[in-house]
Amino acid sequence: MNQDVTESSHNDAPRTERKGWIALALAAVIVLAVVSAGMPLMDAPWLLGDEHVFIVNNTDINGRGRTEPLLERWLGIFTSVHEDLYQPLPILSYAIEWRFSQGDPLVTRRNDVLLHAVNALLVWSVLYALLCRLGGQRGRPLLLVAWALALFWSLHPIHITTYVSDMCRTHLLSAMFALAAMRLHIQALGAPRRSWLWFTAAMIALLAAMLCKPVVGWFLVTIALEWAIVGPSVSVRKRAFYIRNTIAAALCIFFAILTLVTSAQSGMMEDTSEAVFGDPLTRSLFALSLYARNLLVPLRLSTWYLSDPQTGWAAPQVWFGLALVVTSVVLLWRTARREATRGIALGIAWWWALLLPVIGVVAARIAAANDRYMYQPLIAVLLIVGLLFVRRLPAWGTSAGRVRTWWFVGVSVALAAFMLLIDRAYCRVARSTIERAKQVVELYPGDPRGLEYLAQAFDFATTRLTPQAKDHDVDYFHESAVEEYVGAGKTAAQNPTFFPSTHDRAAFHRRLSFRLWQ
Repeated sequence: MNQDVTESSHNDAPRTERKGWIALALAAVIVLAVVSAGMPLMDAPWLLGDEHVFIVNNTDINGRGRTEPLLERWLGIFTSVHEDLYQPLPILSYAIEWRFSQGDPLVTRRNDVLLHAVNALLVWSVLYALLCRLGGQRGRPLLLVAWALALFWSLHPIHITTYVSDMCRTHLLSAMFALAAMRLHIQALGAPRRSWLWFTAAMIALLAAMLCKPVVGWFLVTIALEWAIVGPSVSVRKRAFYIRNTIAAALCIFFAILTLVTSAQSGMMEDTSEAVFGDPLTRSLFALSLYARNLLVPLRLSTWYLSDPQTGWAAPQVWFGLALVVTSVVLLWRTARREATRGIALGIAWWWALLLPVIGVVAARIAAANDRYMYQPLIAVLLIVGLLFVRRLPAWGTSAGRVRTWWFVGVSVALAAFMLLIDRAYCRVARSTIERAKQVVELYPGDPRGLEYLAQAFDFATTRLTPQAKDHDVDYFHESAVEEYVGAGKTAAQNPTFFPSTHDRAAFHRRLSFRLWQ
């Protein structure tokens, strides 16, 4: 008998080593694919907007005019609110980069792409763990299915602006720590003897995520996670269930209040609410329809989505968004009641818990449908897709199981290759101040707000080096800026419907006049 055990262990060793090499090769494919998607214009200069506001002109980062010791300045980041948010960890990471790179944007852009690759590997790990716990199977097919889903997630074009430009470190780091918190929480539920050790590590990771970009609905995710893995009847009888989720909820509520306070103090919420159409509810439903469109058909993506004058109950997009809400509520109710489908309920709860606080109900933004808000919710959608596939997957030992698994992987790889082409083209636009403004004008023809954005881009190029500066001189940018400012004013006079009120329209003309005077 001992001889049989010894022979079995010898046979298992090469198999385990082979699996390790396969996993390493699959991980390398994800990393190389992400790097390839983020390579175009990697050395692009800092962009107009958040990159100049939060990074280039932030003395906490560049130390310009500051006399205190370096370490004291870095520690002071944790006592400062930058613009409208408390996000010390991303600001600190930028400050450290600036110290060693002297403000070279190439270093920041390269690190952001690598962070996205790390997140893709974490997505693979989290999806694999959830599929193993909730999919009813284990082994190689789940590893391959989770890998295919992670590859699809990593290359979906909707994520481009999250990891190639626009001060995206907040979302990247927040997602990285949130995914780590999810993985540690899953581990806590599977290790009774050390559950509190794993849970403590999960809460530390969640705190780190909150210090990057608050995920204030996360406690709903943890409740749904335990409901799906442990089961409702078992969970509600355990004191640990209430303690764990109370701690998570307290953390989420604290940062939700902090976000509202800092946003109110900055005046951001009042300023943006005057420049958008519709009420928070219709605006959120409209944005939801845009998210659905961009997920399914990622061909009309933009770095900025202008608020639509048709936002309201008369708009079909609003009713489509409402239909999605009603459908998801019905599905949540039906799937949460059955053990076999509780993983689907987890995916639905995960989607809404992360999307609802930022979609427009709590904090209305001018760009309420900013695609970077889909960075984490898309993981929940892919979890649902994976569970639906795995639940109907024959055993790996059968030929049907292997064929279907490889078919799933093949389709995912083909879609990923197609999306990679879109990614590289979109990356070139996203990293160019002028090209991204031109794209907005193309998507919103006849909208004076898009023309103002293009004029600002040309104006920005007159004083800062841009990729287009190699082909044009400063006079070209100056003349183009004046032309677009004048054109924006004429278009606004002819199309007043693009402004929610006469007050907003007057403010628009004052901005144009001031720019032309300058």
